[in-house]
Amino acid sequence: GHSPRLPGASSIGPRGKSSTGKVRNSKRPRSPLIATVPGDSRVTSTGPAGKLLTTKDYFDCFSCHQRGAQKPQGPPEGWAPDLALAHARLNPEWIIKWLHDPQKVMPGTKMPSFFPGGPPDVLGGDDEAQIRALRDYVVSLGLPDVASSPQQAAGVTSAGPGASQ
Repeated sequence: GHSPRLPGASSIGPRGKSSTGKVRNSKRPRSPLIATVPGDSRVTSTGPAGKLLTTKDYFDCFSCHQRGAQKPQGPPEGWAPDLALAHARLNPEWIIKWLHDPQKVMPGTKMPSFFPGGPPDVLGGDDEAQIRALRDYVVSLGLPDVASSPQQAAGVTSAGPGASQ
């Protein structure tokens, strides 16, 4: 089994109870049944979850961000950086910090903050897992043959067996 590393995890006792006596949901083992998207258990593995979080149903990243030849609506001066270049330009650990709190990293940025409070139906509502999934997906953009490229797995620590399908 695996235990997700969470902020405040040190306050959890041997039975998964926090100091307040409440059982923390995030200590439950992940199961494909957590997904509430009908017929789609894939939202529990990080690859598809990262992609899902960028869609219009969730954070709608590409309404502002360019993705290679795919351009957002509106004038180019309003576009956010091209995420297809992220794998070449950005340190994966920096992406994690950025997604946690864009304003803290770059005060005045137009980038909204989505965390804490990610959607409950993706990766069991685990903000840390969602942030890692977004990072993994963004780093995979712009790489050749995304589906099976070994680069996609490079530096990815959150994916378990079978996560790449």
